[in-house]
Formats: sequence, structure tokens, C-alpha cells
Amino acid sequence: MFAWICPKCGREVPPSESECPDCAAGEAPETAVVPPAAPEATQPTRTPPPRRRGAPTWLLATVFAIGFLALGATAYYGYYHFTGAGRTAVNAPRWEAPAPPAPRTSPVAPFIEVTGIRLTEDARQKVQVQFVVVNHSAADIAKLEAKVVLRTREAKSGSPPVGTFWFRLPSLGPYESRELRTTLETHLRAYEIPDWQYLTADVEITSP
Repeated sequence: MFAWICPKCGREVPPSESECPDCAAGEAPETAVVPPAAPEATQPTRTPPPRRRGAPTWLLATVFAIGFLALGATAYYGYYHFTGAGRTAVNAPRWEAPAPPAPRTSPVAPFIEVTGIRLTEDARQKVQVQFVVVNHSAADIAKLEAKVVLRTREAKSGSPPVGTFWFRLPSLGPYESRELRTTLETHLRAYEIPDWQYLTADVEITSP
């Protein structure tokens, strides 16, 4: 009879043996197949969010200061508005400066007239005024002094005068007239002043 070959170890086994004596005596331990370890799952690296920058310190201080000022102003206004503390000052009558006293009117003023005004210019380019002073009363007027303001007939109230001059007479007899000459205080030249028929003379008696 023919021997058979063990499929495990490859030995020829007599046909009388049903098992391979070598393999039956001690089988070689099978090598356990260890499955490969699963790779550890790697967690994705988290990037921290960008840090928010706060408002500057000076800006916060300014905002708080404005807020406190607004709160204080509101409280102040509310106190005076609802309590009436400020009404006394608002409703108090205004103080007005007293009106200047009216100029003294001389008793001879209604009888003195200044007329016959003529304007010339001297060598120093000063405007000279010639005029006639008339006493329309029957009284002898002693120490007559007056201020005369020349204005145009169309001058509006408050407009500057053409010029001003003064005169003095030791005496002026009843119904007497006297021709005088003096310097006219003016910022104009003689040729810039209107003719005599367009001028008026306002006389203010200062003495007597």
C-alpha cells in the first residue's frame, strides 16, 4: 500500500495511520493573527478666535464726561423749571439808565436868530463861516454865548451835521444885529458844503 503525505507537515504517513504521528503528538500552535490597530483619530487643531479690541480709554472717559454734563444740565433745568426758582430773575423789571436831563432853555432863546450864513475857505484851507446874529427882543442881552449846528434841510434824524461853530458877544442891544466871523468845525471842504439856501442853523443858547 502507498503512504500518504500529511498536508500540514508534508511527511509521508503509512497507510495504517489515520493521522500524522508528528502532528498528532504536538501540533504547532497556530500563530494568532493580530489585526492592525486602528489609527487614532486626530482631532483638528482649533484656532482661537481673534481677540476683540476694546474702545480706547480716552474715548470712554469723554463719553462718560459728556453723559454726566448732560445729566447735570437736565437736573438743573428741571429744578428751575418746575420749582420756579428762576422766574424771579426773568420777570424782574429791567434796570434802565435814567434819561439825561433836558438841556436848559435860555429865556432869550426865542429872540435870537442866526442868519445870513456864508461859507469861505482861508489860506490854511479852514472853512470860515460868516453870519448875522439878530436880537428880536426889546431887551439888552449881555454876555451872549451860543452853539450853532449847521444841517441840511433834507437831513434825516440822527445824521451827522455839516458843521458846528460857537460865538460870544459881550452885549447885544434891543433889536440889534451883529455880523460875526469864525471857523467852522467840519470834516468837509468849503466846496463840498451845500449852498446857504439848503442849510439850517440850530441855535443853542449857553449864556445867559
